[in-house]
Parts: sequence; structure tokens; C-alpha cells
Amino acid sequence: MDASRIKAYILLVIGYALFSGLAYVISSVCQDLFSAKLTDDMRRSIFAGVMRKSRKDFTSVNYSDYISALTNDLNTIRRQYLGMLFMVVLFAGGLIFSAVVMFYYQPFVTIVALICAAVMTVVPMVLGKRLEKWEKDRSTKAAALTICLTELFSGFNVISSFGIRKHAEGKFQKYSAELKSAEYRAGGLSAASDGFAQLLSGVAQAAILALAGYMVFQEYMTMGALVAFISLNQTFCSSLTMVFRGIPMLKGVQPIINRVNELAEYTANSTGKSVTTFRKKLEVKNLGFYYRE
Repeated sequence: MDASRIKAYILLVIGYALFSGLAYVISSVCQDLFSAKLTDDMRRSIFAGVMRKSRKDFTSVNYSDYISALTNDLNTIRRQYLGMLFMVVLFAGGLIFSAVVMFYYQPFVTIVALICAAVMTVVPMVLGKRLEKWEKDRSTKAAALTICLTELFSGFNVISSFGIRKHAEGKFQKYSAELKSAEYRAGGLSAASDGFAQLLSGVAQAAILALAGYMVFQEYMTMGALVAFISLNQTFCSSLTMVFRGIPMLKGVQPIINRVNELAEYTANSTGKSVTTFRKKLEVKNLGFYYRE
């Protein structure tokens, strides 16, 4: 290899690194802008839905529950759902690309890898249902804590006057401890899901490499193809890991999304009766008065 080819290779690597960095920055900025815009639209829709409620429906729930939906639930959706959704889509693309190229080198091994991936999706689905239940419980406990704080702060004068600060602190600590326990459960299951994803990915990678090595011994694959296959297998398994991590988290946030949608999609005729409201102006006709003599 002459010096000109070495220079060309170095320039190609530098150009690829610059392109990758620029693409990462652009994609991150676009992702943040999209998340902020979507969250703002959801916030506006929830507020509009709450304001459309009838008096009976509005007062049937503590108004702090609406505040929790506009703050806690939206933050959860943006942090755990949108961010994970972008990641799953990105790595799903890498997974498909790797599978296509692997199929070009060795179709049989690739088919086995895809079958293993299909079987392994059972575990994330099972964990996703459990995480869905615990994320809903975490959202409920966060709303309860918000309601508690609203009541305590709004009644601060009464608490101070009657000297019941110990009682108020006890009530706060109770709801705070319940939220902490719910967060521990959801976080622990999420960590277990990540661990299972890593384990399943390692098993898949070992099985695929063992089968590919066997194909080399049987002279169905060359050593050069095996080297390329190993690199593609690493990309395939790492992408598979991220997808397995994302599926339970996406399913876990689904009850919170349903709750937010119920508030945003409320219609005046769904429940409760409409009431007469002030529209434009008050008009008084034929009004007179006089003084008694």
C-alpha cells in the first residue's frame, strides 16, 4: 500500500468522524426540539381539556391531581417515553441494517439469529406488563404527594396557629415514603430488565459466533467473511440489547399516557351536565327607582 492510499484512508476516517459528530449534534438538537414542542402541545391539550370539564367533573377530583398531570406525568413521558422511543427507533434501524448485511454473508446463521431474537422478546414483554403496573402506581403516589403538599401549604396559617406542625410533617413523610417505595419498585424492575437484556444479548452473541465458527470449519464461510461477520454481530447484539431495554420502559409508561389522554380528550358532553355561563354582557331593561316622601 503506497503513501497516497494511506493518506486517503486517514482523510476518509477523519471525514467520517466529523460527519458522525455533526450528525449526532443535529439529531440531538432535533430530538430536543421535537420533545419540547410535543410536550408543550400535550400541556396545552391537557389544560384545555381540564378547562372544558363541567363543574361536577372538575370538583370530583382534587385540583392538585391536574397539576400533577401537567408536571410529573409530562416529565415522565418526556424523560422515559420520548427519549427511549428515539433510542429504540435508532437502534432498530441499526439492527435491521446489520441483519441485512449478515444475511448477505451467511443467510442460515442470520435466520437463526433472528429466530433467537424473536424468542427473546418474550422476556421484555413479560417485564413490561409488570413495569406498566408499577409505573402507574408511581404516578398515583406522585399525584397523592402533590395533593398533600397543596393542602399543607394552603393551610399553613392554620397549621401554625394550632401548633400541628408535627402532624403535618408526619402526613408529608407518609406520602413521601410511599412515593419512594413506588420509585424503588419501578427502578428496580427497570434495572432487572436492563440486566436481562444484557444477558440475552450475550447469549445470542455467543450462539451466533459459535455457529459462524462451525460454518468456517465446514468451509461454508471464509475467514475474511467471519471477521466481517463478527463486527456485524456485535452491532446486531448491541442494538438488540438497547431494543430489549426500551420495550419494557415504553410499555411501563403507557398507563400515564392513557391518563394524560383522558384529560386532554375530555368533551363537555361526556359526563356531567353543562351549565349556563356568562357569554358577553349583562343587560338590564325597564329599571326604575324613586324616593319615598
